[in-house]
Amino acid sequence: MKILIIGSRNFPPGVGGIERYVFEFSRAAASLGHEITLLVQSGDGEPKYEKKGGVEIIRCDVPSGKPMDRIFMILHTFLKSSGGYDIYWGHGTPGMVLFQRKPYVFTIHGFGYLREEDRHPVVNNFMRWWYSWMLKKTDANIAVDRQSYDIAKEINPDTHLIHNGINLRRFTRECADPYSHQRNNVLFVGRLIESKGILDLMEGFSSREDAVLHIIGSGPLKDRVEEVAASDPNIIYHGEVDEVECYFKHADVYVLPSYFEGFPTTVLEAMASGTPTAVSDISAFKGTFRDRRETLFFQPGDVTGMMKCVDELLHDKKLAKDISGRAFARVKKEYSWEAQTKKILKVFEEVIR
Repeated sequence: MKILIIGSRNFPPGVGGIERYVFEFSRAAASLGHEITLLVQSGDGEPKYEKKGGVEIIRCDVPSGKPMDRIFMILHTFLKSSGGYDIYWGHGTPGMVLFQRKPYVFTIHGFGYLREEDRHPVVNNFMRWWYSWMLKKTDANIAVDRQSYDIAKEINPDTHLIHNGINLRRFTRECADPYSHQRNNVLFVGRLIESKGILDLMEGFSSREDAVLHIIGSGPLKDRVEEVAASDPNIIYHGEVDEVECYFKHADVYVLPSYFEGFPTTVLEAMASGTPTAVSDISAFKGTFRDRRETLFFQPGDVTGMMKCVDELLHDKKLAKDISGRAFARVKKEYSWEAQTKKILKVFEEVIR
């Protein structure tokens, strides 16, 4: 199949769930003989066109920062998305305008309008309407989490639930310990926005002396995180990291205190690394992972409950080992990218028929 993919910001990926998702699928699908073309944003010093591992990459010049980057990518999508592809596959805001191409499949990485603090209410209401209208125009939809699946299925019955995958080889290889602190190292990786619960996490570590919080990522709260980290020895901000695998592998605990998520890849990455996790009890995880079996749950916004979970995993070594062992086995069995890619390709094949 010839597949055009739009919606990933960059290739290879930095920190970002959609970027990693598209990257891993593209490599796996290309290895099976499919022709993959990506339309992405250009970065400093990157060629406008190249081919990597059987994946064709077209990079477009766009301004930095939202919403202008999205607007320009939408324009590029209109101009460059022709070419006789078997499947047009959209992700994120730019990918939503591909509905005029056929056959068209859209993947939902969580409904952004549910994160109310991220946008003005007028924008949220428009996005709610736009999704309802656009998802009816697709030939099929793929949702990466149960909540998005339930919403999209009501709009378009041809919606499939296929979770994110994980490249196990990345996270099981041996690598050097990047942490210089001998104290317990707790890790957060993700976009620095309020809905990720990063402010709750920093509050929880503000008076700790037995553990260090390591933060990796970027986003609107970057300056706030840098300011707090500069004045608090228990919090270290690493910025964006190209090879994050070693941070996952050598962390003592991974924490994701989100108020809203699609299906976060970072949790799978921590589990694939053998690192115990503590996550907020939200729909992204309900019915997927079990409390005190593959992870520990706490309520979103409950800083005390979150830190209790962290303490349990840091100080009860048997609990931490049991949870991380079961989580690793689950990820290995159910979430490899080879398996998820075949499920996605099956959806494409059904659409083409």
